[in-house]
Formats: sequence, structure tokens, C-alpha cells
Amino acid sequence: MSRAAPRRRPFTWRPELLLLGKTTEGRQLSQARRHLLARRLKSQREEPIDSSQGLRSDPFFFDLLGFINNLHFTGSDFFADKNVFAIVLEVPNSALGTSPSKTSLWGRTLLSQSSTLVRDDRMARAAINTVFNHGQDKNIFNSIDPDKDLTALTAEGITFVQSFRNTLTALGGDPDLAVVLLPDLLNYDFSKPTGYLNGRRLQDDVIDISLTLVTGGGLTTDGVGPHSDYLSDFPYLGQPH
Repeated sequence: MSRAAPRRRPFTWRPELLLLGKTTEGRQLSQARRHLLARRLKSQREEPIDSSQGLRSDPFFFDLLGFINNLHFTGSDFFADKNVFAIVLEVPNSALGTSPSKTSLWGRTLLSQSSTLVRDDRMARAAINTVFNHGQDKNIFNSIDPDKDLTALTAEGITFVQSFRNTLTALGGDPDLAVVLLPDLLNYDFSKPTGYLNGRRLQDDVIDISLTLVTGGGLTTDGVGPHSDYLSDFPYLGQPH
């Protein structure tokens, strides 16, 4: 007498959880199951959704050591030979809803500490968190969501808006930009041409744009340009070094 194969426990999922590799109940998905769900999503839409995870060439370009050296740039790209563990998700604009100006993106990284996920970093617009927040203020900023950016207090007891205003003034920029840079979100309007600050393409020189903005034109470049190993097709990031 043959025994029936054990039935797998059913699970539910949402498309946005595919990137996290988890079901709605928080159960971890295997790599094979993630690929299966990605293919299912493709079959349900007229336009494809693709996902890729793995080691790739770091697409970021920046004279990081020059930044650390009080903005004394030499044009040396710190990331030219670096790799990154990349999670790439390609989603058609049609999946973002019917209001093209309503898409705002931000990301965070979590560390596992004592069986608990703890926030480690947060990013949206390039270099904003890096330039404006230091020491304990960075930890506070990383611990909150963007909807708290306008009211949360720094370690000194002032709002992050006022802290940003102070930094912009010191850099020679317009202090009123503080309420443009906060909340820290990368906005994307798919009815308009794509390019930083409307979304962000890999080749966009986000550092030069940001330097020009926050210094009021006093400093316009770090002397570093885009990498040459970007791919024209998915997953777009170059092969690892």
C-alpha cells in the first residue's frame, strides 16, 4: 500500500514580498520558489517582472576618500573595483498604479541581532543621509521612517530639518532646501523623463548633482564618472570583478 506524499502547507504571498523572499506569514521562501513566483507574475501581466540576486559589480561611482578628507577630491573612484551583493527587481510602470507622480522609494538594511532584526542603515536620495547625518544623529535617522523626518529630533534636541538647514548654510547652499530634501525619499514620476532627481539611472552622476545642489554651485564635481561595465539588459549591473 503506497503512502500519499505529504502535503505542503499552503502559503499566501504578495508581489512586493517576492523581493524579501518571504510569504505574508513571514515564512522564508526558497530560491526555487522565488523564481517560480516571479514566472507566475510574468504570466499574469502583459509586461514582465524580473528579479535577480547575487554578486555583481558595484555600480556606484564616488571619490569617497576625498569626501572623507573634507571634500578635497582627487577624482579617484573608490568603488571602481568593488563588488556588491545586489538585489535587482525590474517592475513595469503599469504595476505602479494609475497616478504617475505618487511613487516614492526608500530602502533600509536590517541586521540580525539576538534573533531580532535591527535597523542598520537607510537610504533614498544618494548621499543625503551620508552628508547630513553623523554620529548618534545617523543612528536616530536610520531608526525612523521618512514620515517622521520633519518632526524627529536629533541628539542635540533640534529637528532634522533645522540640522539640515545648518549644514546647508555651512556648505554655502540654500537652507530652505532642507524641506525639499526631507522627507528623504526618491520620487519617481513615470510620466516625465527619467533621471536624477526623478528616479535614478545607474549612469546618473548623483554625486555631482548633489554637490552642486547642497553647495549652491560652490562645488560641482568629485571628478569621477560612470562605470563602463553596465549592461544594456537585465540585470543591468556589470559582471563581478
